[in-house]
Amino acid sequence: MKPFGLKKIKLSLPTFWAMSDERRSALLLLGLFLNDANWLMKLLVKAGRSLPPEPVPRSNTPEEDANYSLVMLIMTTLVGKIWEGWDLISGKKSKGKKLRSTLDGLVMPSHVKSLEAKLKQELSGDLFVRIRCNVSFHYSEKLIDLSKLKSKITEQDSFFYGTGNIGDTLFPLSTLAGLEPVLDPKPNVDPETALGEVIDEIIGVVGLYCGFVSEVLTLLVQDEFGHFVSEGVTISDAPEFETEPMIHFFVHPPSNLEEIRNSLA
Repeated sequence: MKPFGLKKIKLSLPTFWAMSDERRSALLLLGLFLNDANWLMKLLVKAGRSLPPEPVPRSNTPEEDANYSLVMLIMTTLVGKIWEGWDLISGKKSKGKKLRSTLDGLVMPSHVKSLEAKLKQELSGDLFVRIRCNVSFHYSEKLIDLSKLKSKITEQDSFFYGTGNIGDTLFPLSTLAGLEPVLDPKPNVDPETALGEVIDEIIGVVGLYCGFVSEVLTLLVQDEFGHFVSEGVTISDAPEFETEPMIHFFVHPPSNLEEIRNSLA
């Protein structure tokens, strides 16, 4: 644990409400894009650090199998979020026209235009849309297959976990099935190599995306609020990333579980 410094930037609330509906929406959307991408990126890295060296589970511990599933979930959700955000930013569909119109009204420096161009180029391939449409925000309408990984699957992989309690069922074979649209569409692909390459590519695109959105958000804030006030905020006991515990799937339920269920009912 050690201190962690932040800047808290104060925005004038009267100015915020005086913004046009389109510009206020753009401000909030850009912030939401960053919130989602930054959280998911931190969770992806944290979950990935809990995996064994070999990405495909081979009779590993239940928590290792669960963390592999978690990595897949976070990775594919992150891809879906980036794709949907870019859909609005690029204005390719009618739902993104208003946001794009707001962005076009900003004077973007050359380095911001360069970031956008690089991001557009990276997202012009089929990786993100393939993941998004098959295993992220949409489940594929096609039959789910494991043919690409057939040579890698053994009897040791054909099982699932369960306790009889809601929330504890885990099916590692389905995690492997989710790899099909993620991996490069080649026959007999080596998943251990391909998945690492895919994650590296995704992380690179996320960096471009967050960099571009941050720059545009800053431009919009400066354009609307002009000079703004910031103050230093210090978190006195922020933990080191490496010291944070792994995320667990198989945990004992809370002692007041019945009370929680009754309150939800």
